[in-house]
Amino acid sequence: MALEQIFSCPRTLAQLRSAPLGELLDGFSQWLIDQRFSRSCLRKHLGYLLHFNRYLGGLEQTPRRGVSRQDVDGFWQVYPTRCRHRGPLEGHLHTVGWAINRFIAYLREQGAFLELPCAPPLYQPLLDDYCAWMRRQRQVCEGTLALRRRSLSAWLQRLGPQATLEGLARLDAEQVERLFLAQAQGMGQAARRSLQAALRTFLRFCLARGERTGHPLCESLLKAGAARPCSRLYLGLSATPTQRNGDEIGPIARNGRVGPEAGHGLAPDALSGAVTGVQGES
Repeated sequence: MALEQIFSCPRTLAQLRSAPLGELLDGFSQWLIDQRFSRSCLRKHLGYLLHFNRYLGGLEQTPRRGVSRQDVDGFWQVYPTRCRHRGPLEGHLHTVGWAINRFIAYLREQGAFLELPCAPPLYQPLLDDYCAWMRRQRQVCEGTLALRRRSLSAWLQRLGPQATLEGLARLDAEQVERLFLAQAQGMGQAARRSLQAALRTFLRFCLARGERTGHPLCESLLKAGAARPCSRLYLGLSATPTQRNGDEIGPIARNGRVGPEAGHGLAPDALSGAVTGVQGES
């Protein structure tokens, strides 16, 4: 069998052969060997796919003969918030993405990958505009954008029908806090920091876009930190952040501080997992 050419540990082999992807992973291993991937690359790819197998195993334990786009999208909604990786989260997700994409390429050749047509979510136009703004104004690389997109997609899904520019204009600090806390549950420190950065830039984008379209953000999101002395997340918003052209936005504050009252066991400059207010800029 192909897996025995890559791993010798019985426990690892048992995990890779477990349902629901066990049969598919064995065939994928042979496919990688035939394409002359190195042994170290094979081990990394299968190790990352083991996480995908565990995710699907949490949904059902019956063996699968294929994977759908919905399965992959669901994995990416969950994995970034649960993985425990010591290095930069962005780089780790890149390498996991390469393994997933090669697995999808193998499944397509076998006719075992199902592309499910589905309507784009309500928030998709707003998220696409945000990504375009990040490329244009921040010169952000595609890997960072992919990470931000995943974090914000999960956050916007929690908004439901309110995930539009008009709906965001009605959000207040308490609602942002509840949504943030719900998503931050179970996250590692790197994932919480990543979500903090994504949410910070997204709200600044919405602030600029809202001023131009007549849907400004709620005033409670623009109050100074003195109005909320227990603020745990520094988003760096102000009532007048945009320049004259209504598109350029000034630098984002990155020195947010949280106190021990946050209760999440984080360092002082880490994300506490709560948004109880927004501190303004001088």
